[in-house]
Amino acid sequence: RLIRLGKRSGLVKARLAGARAATSRTITILDSHIEVQHGWLEPLMNRIRQDSHHVVMPIIDGMDGSTFEASKYGKIEVLGFLWSMVEHGIKTQKIHEDQRSSKHTDPEPSPTMAGGLFSIDRKDFYELGSYDEEMRIWGGENLEISFRLWTCGGNIIIHPCSIVYHIFRSKAGTGSK
Repeated sequence: RLIRLGKRSGLVKARLAGARAATSRTITILDSHIEVQHGWLEPLMNRIRQDSHHVVMPIIDGMDGSTFEASKYGKIEVLGFLWSMVEHGIKTQKIHEDQRSSKHTDPEPSPTMAGGLFSIDRKDFYELGSYDEEMRIWGGENLEISFRLWTCGGNIIIHPCSIVYHIFRSKAGTGSK
């Protein structure tokens, strides 16, 4: 279902309009500049079914914005943040690697989440407070909701059995590196 807002309202308000219109038990937020792979959604839904307090993200791999082919740049398995308050891909921590029985199929905890690539239980999304409608700084919504998840008992995980390709911004604004 396509929902059109009457005017340009910003990213957060657009995502919230979509979330309000959704009728399922879960909400999945996806940026418009991604390509999903066959079977990408099932692992996310299964993890939420196991525990509704999980916010689950796919592995985010890079895609060239000019050719729409997989890129050697941009693969993100775990997200953290820089002190400039921008999300940032980080290496998997050894302590977490050692706890996983399979590096290929076990979900990985992540300190922060991508604001536009995740699935969450609808009830938990709204009990958490959803997005802050007044958040107007690009990249701030995902950190703000991540911090609320930490303090409210939720957890963020990345599921390696789910992969999406994402066109990352470049300094030239072309979408390729």
